[in-house]
Amino acid sequence: MLFLNKFFPAFFLFAALCLAAVSAVHAGGYPHYLQNGIECTSCHNVHGDQSKLLWEQPVQQDIDHTPANQLCWSCHNDAEAPAVLTHSSLQTGNTHGNWTVECVVCHDPHFQRQALTNSNDYIAQGVVATVEATTIRKAGAADWIPDAYQGMIVFPSRNRMYTSYMIVGNSANTLTVDPDISTPQVDGSMDLGQVSSGDTFVISYGRLIRAQIDLGRIQEYTSSGLPLPDPTYPKSGYREVKFIRPAGLNSFADGDAAINGICEVCHTRTSHWRNDGTLAGIGVHSGLGGGNCLVCHKHADGFAPYDHLAEGTVAPSPDCIVCHESVDPVSDVHSSNCGLCHVSSFGAGPLVEPYETNSPSGGECIDCHSSVSGSHDEVSHIAAPGQDWVLIFSEGDHEPGVLTWDGEVLVDCTRCHTTNLIAAHAQLCATCHPTPVNTLGTWNKGCQQGGCHTSYHAESNVLHFPFDNNEDCTQCHDQYNWSVPQSNCSNCHSYPGIGLPVTSSNARETYTGPAVIDFSVTTGGKVGVGFTFYRLDGESADTGSTIIVSEPGEHTLEFWTVDQAGRTETPHKTATFTIIEDTAPPATTSNALAAYWQYALIKLNAADNGDLGVKATYYRLDGGSPQTGTSIYVPGVAGTGAHTLEFWSEDWSGNVEALQTVSFTITAGTATLRLIWGDSDTAGPPPLPPEVDAYWYVYRGSYGGTPYNSGYVTNSDENWTGVDDVTIPVSPTSYYISIDWWDSNEGWYDNYSGSVEAKTPGEIIIIRY
Repeated sequence: MLFLNKFFPAFFLFAALCLAAVSAVHAGGYPHYLQNGIECTSCHNVHGDQSKLLWEQPVQQDIDHTPANQLCWSCHNDAEAPAVLTHSSLQTGNTHGNWTVECVVCHDPHFQRQALTNSNDYIAQGVVATVEATTIRKAGAADWIPDAYQGMIVFPSRNRMYTSYMIVGNSANTLTVDPDISTPQVDGSMDLGQVSSGDTFVISYGRLIRAQIDLGRIQEYTSSGLPLPDPTYPKSGYREVKFIRPAGLNSFADGDAAINGICEVCHTRTSHWRNDGTLAGIGVHSGLGGGNCLVCHKHADGFAPYDHLAEGTVAPSPDCIVCHESVDPVSDVHSSNCGLCHVSSFGAGPLVEPYETNSPSGGECIDCHSSVSGSHDEVSHIAAPGQDWVLIFSEGDHEPGVLTWDGEVLVDCTRCHTTNLIAAHAQLCATCHPTPVNTLGTWNKGCQQGGCHTSYHAESNVLHFPFDNNEDCTQCHDQYNWSVPQSNCSNCHSYPGIGLPVTSSNARETYTGPAVIDFSVTTGGKVGVGFTFYRLDGESADTGSTIIVSEPGEHTLEFWTVDQAGRTETPHKTATFTIIEDTAPPATTSNALAAYWQYALIKLNAADNGDLGVKATYYRLDGGSPQTGTSIYVPGVAGTGAHTLEFWSEDWSGNVEALQTVSFTITAGTATLRLIWGDSDTAGPPPLPPEVDAYWYVYRGSYGGTPYNSGYVTNSDENWTGVDDVTIPVSPTSYYISIDWWDSNEGWYDNYSGSVEAKTPGEIIIIRY
């Protein structure tokens, strides 16, 4: 510290000059970097007088709109970057006073500190085989799950952790990055001078989360009224944070013995999940340790608790309010009795059977309520044409450069659909009402409004491209003014109620394992609109565009369609097919090694001979509960631990693979490099005078390898003992140590250099110089 204090002005100037000498693209990490149009001066006024030289902001009107937060929100406005509210009593309630957590308490605006500080906490890493402007191909097996790393951050070289980019997608062995996220296509480029073949790249979850939270920066106010009093800072201390995935170990709040989740570390007085561990994972959060907190606590809402009404998952329509005067069907109509709809009385988990899906959606109104006919006869189900039309061709998409007119091609919903919703949806209430109360919000009878059909045939462009030619333009266009009269749509599409529908299927004669059969409808040889019904082996009828059949043997499938005018296809169609019993279970392999250091990341790969392939892959670590997935992350603990991984797969025929087992060890923990000046450990530190100085450097592997640590010491610092401990992770890779020292009295300079191995946790390696 004496060295830094003594030479700070020169050091600051030197650092500034160094930054100036480095390309501005490295002034910050993704996303606050030059490719995104962000420079140091975007946030800092070098001639300003505000704290940390931030640009001056409007006068603070509430506890949240601090100058730092207002600067963040100048870009995070849902136009340039996602808008989020900070975590404060304004969002969650002031039971515990008026408090606010500035954005910069949790987020470092400059670098991905989790990757910089927690050197072993990565999603994945590998060796660069080849690198181009926007791609990195890894060496070794092509075993990545496609797009598994989409939205995460890659550091192309561990030697240059200040350079990072967002991953927009990945193949089995190649990452694609997009330094310019302002456009949907990849049009930026990496700095190829900062990465080359053979470098080790690192993939991080990102989000600019700090590696350490300073609780002393959390502000409290005696009042939230204007004028605002000066804030106080009642908390203190630093809490280490590990946040490398949205769920599971080292996630928001994993509830393990190490209280280091980003959502865990600050809570001291909350009713749930305090950072002393006493309330973690109990009560309303029972069983949610390691879950994604954002499911119920949205960042955009300042992490306020989940609100059914605000989220729109359970929202009354005007028609419901005619009888149910409450505006909140959860708290008022259902008295906040979560157990009526959810398996867990706390509201977590899927809805009640038989419509079990992931919460909070799933189920149908008629699980608990009567259908449209009966008690809700007074409710109108007649729709009006929407306020928008269906886009068939965008401007310029239809024969660009060939046609003299490149206007849009649009048609109205009523060209194909009836406005009677009961007929249009075959009286399937769940089409519009997928939860126990209407999800549409305010509906003004429009097809596109209120949550329905907001994308209106997004695939229509693709479906029409095969007919995009100029051989018979009048099939769609008026021959005089090249407009597109709706009557011409009937050249390909059937109008509701004209002719009987005809259903076809893609049924094959034989299947190995379960069969998936799809239906399509035409009317008069044209594209038809309606609901298809089917009956398997004479059983009761069901509806849908697809059926899955699993029972081995011969089957007869009867199917037909009812169009939106109520016309029923006659005669019904039939198809016969045979399902060959699939008795062979899947085969699962792993890439497990015999030994790992610090952590293990094991991938499973399963294959099956059935037509539908593998249904699920399971694994169990050290006799624990079975889990589903093909990627297993196992953290190490100090020492060498032995582990057993059991894994197996199941196919769609119900065949379960025999248990596969691999054993491996993980050696984890740290060793200590003890650097001793002469005999300072027994005789004490070098006295003054003379003045002595030492610089030491630690590299992984050899000199010039990955820098791990460095330091400067001097006996002019009265706190220096002459003994310095450097903590290093145990590793199969050796460490190279270089020490330069100077004795001002003797006037001599010397150097120590050499390699050591650190493979035993807790080991102390003594180096004298």
